Amino acid sequence: MGNGMAVLNIKKILQIGWILILTLWLVACANEKDNRTGILTLSIIDAPVDGAEQVVVEFTGLTIQGASGRTEIDYALPRTIDLLALQGGLRATLLESLELDAGHYSWIRLKVNAVADGVMDSYIRISGADYELNIPSGSQTGLRLSTPFDIVDGEILDFTIDFDLRKSVHQPNGQTYMGAPVYILRPTLRLIDTNESGVISGRIDPLVVYNGLTCSAPDAGYGVYLFDGNVSPDDIDGVNPDPVTTVMATLDAASNYVYTMAFIMPGNYTIASTCVADLDEPDMNDAGVVFVGEAPVSVTAGATTPHDF
Repeated sequence: MGNGMAVLNIKKILQIGWILILTLWLVACANEKDNRTGILTLSIIDAPVDGAEQVVVEFTGLTIQGASGRTEIDYALPRTIDLLALQGGLRATLLESLELDAGHYSWIRLKVNAVADGVMDSYIRISGADYELNIPSGSQTGLRLSTPFDIVDGEILDFTIDFDLRKSVHQPNGQTYMGAPVYILRPTLRLIDTNESGVISGRIDPLVVYNGLTCSAPDAGYGVYLFDGNVSPDDIDGVNPDPVTTVMATLDAASNYVYTMAFIMPGNYTIASTCVADLDEPDMNDAGVVFVGEAPVSVTAGATTPHDF
């Protein structure tokens, strides 16, 4: 009798032990599932704006909207970034290796200080003078990128935000604050998967391309425009086809104008050049902006596509 009871007790202990082991295993699996994460790095680049020496924006943090809620990042101190310094492949980091839950994310919002209130937090410098930048509702709602993305467990994502200033900076006639002009910043933002992007680079020979074309200010006006698909080039006016991005050319030691378009997503494009990019007003149709050297060009991830004019 005693031996039978002992055997039953041992069986019960083993059963309980297996139940505990199974329970712990299920809890571990659940925790492992809940703790699936990825890493996000976020940087910013710029396309140029004519006539400005600096375009400075003060960033205070970010908001990232996920399916399970929002992640708020607030900088200990505001980050002041001169966007005009971020050209030719240069970029500034807004977020470095942030761990986020795996899942779907619907938008990112950049928090900024940019209000016409007499405080020179965000500003534009023209001919040595600084003028306030006003982003309508920017300090309340920020700058939102409504480009969804997914983070897979263990994935490392590196995104670049293209802050296209040529389409973004406006100076409405007559708008001032305390007697000084106020510039409005309505940003055109693109979210780019950095590791999936490519580069277009080349030179412009002004003697060949622009022979017979009147250029108002060659040193300021040589630019390259990139359009999605096979289209006829047009200036920036908010009407399709608007360029995907633009860059200004710089003069090298051989007296050639050279350019680099970085962080371009793979695909087929139309590329064209002009020497009067400085005349391109982003909110109107400028008949005087003439394009030359129109050509198709393809971009491949991780590669540099050469294209000379």
